[in-house]
Amino acid sequence: MVKNENSKYGLQQSLRVEPEGNASGLLSARTFVVKDLFDVLGYKTGAGNSKWLELAEPASDHASAVKGLLQAGAILVGKSQTDEFALSLDGINEHYGTPLNSLYPERIPGGSSSGSAALVAAGMADFGLGSDTVGSIRVPAAYCGLYGFRPSHGVVPLDGVLPLGPSFDTVGWLSKNIELLRDTARVLIPESDSISADPLKVVISESHFQLVHESYREELIEIARKMTSCLGSVETTSFDTRVLDGMALTFSLIRSFEAWQYYRHFVDANLAAISKRTLPRLLEGKTVSLNELEMARSNMSAARKLIDTIVKPGTILCLPSIWNLPPKLDAIDSDLDFNRRQNIRLTICSVLGGNPQIVMPVRLNKDTVLSISFMGCRGEDLSLIEAAIKANQLVS
Repeated sequence: MVKNENSKYGLQQSLRVEPEGNASGLLSARTFVVKDLFDVLGYKTGAGNSKWLELAEPASDHASAVKGLLQAGAILVGKSQTDEFALSLDGINEHYGTPLNSLYPERIPGGSSSGSAALVAAGMADFGLGSDTVGSIRVPAAYCGLYGFRPSHGVVPLDGVLPLGPSFDTVGWLSKNIELLRDTARVLIPESDSISADPLKVVISESHFQLVHESYREELIEIARKMTSCLGSVETTSFDTRVLDGMALTFSLIRSFEAWQYYRHFVDANLAAISKRTLPRLLEGKTVSLNELEMARSNMSAARKLIDTIVKPGTILCLPSIWNLPPKLDAIDSDLDFNRRQNIRLTICSVLGGNPQIVMPVRLNKDTVLSISFMGCRGEDLSLIEAAIKANQLVS
């Protein structure tokens, strides 16, 4: 593993892979880093665990998403740190440390795409590629003051990417520049998968904004109203918090089962090599019964139907990206757990619905940056980003 001065920002491996073929493509000369769940030809994929990295063989090919970016002219400059097996939203890795959050140096960067977010926020790359299962792009993007995008589930191929929960896993990306976020989407998402209805309707989820810390709640709601005012008709809706928590439990059962199916042999053989923070989360899947899994999948189908009644074609759901500022670096585990649960209440709808979601930084004052997100109908990825660009002009 190559270390340099950028390792404090979560650079796992320093490398340089030049564009393939079309060097004058849409992403010509743009630099990017890729989360260490993605295969890069000739390099090991480490999954944020030193033993997994030791046992891994060098990849025989690039992951499809990596290859697509290279073919569009982008330059790969590093593999970025991930939380261990992508099992956290914090950005804390007991094997490799916590990447520095340039926006809030005394606070965590968020995870599990922690290195991608930290490196981009520090200006070490133009954009970062990562994965998002329950918020692993959206949360670190929001924590580090970046634009981040989770596409519709299944629209970007996941071959060559280590899984966490295939029912929910997506390729995602983040950047300081929202137009670059769009250009990356144009490369990775087929145009035919992004047709939107017209005119546009916006639905603001008041219940989600009520979950925001009281210090920022009202100001964030006002910014959301301002941002959405240029997009079309605006309505409001609410989700009962118990429904959101039920969605989170449904996700947890399915994700835990799927992660255990993939990693169980490694876990059984290498218990001592897995951190005390991660091991219990991996072992959760060992106790999920097939009956419980069947029930959870039925609940997931019901949740998707509910979401589809609100986020119809041509509709955008506006909600906060995170509930509060990132926890401080010395936060205790119970505070981190509470923070994670609060954020999952905000990220879970797109996870169970399979919907695209974009997060956008908003500055409340010179010291405070939070984030607002737009969630769109499945398959309307590119039009969602275009709407976000239009709305972002009102607050940037």
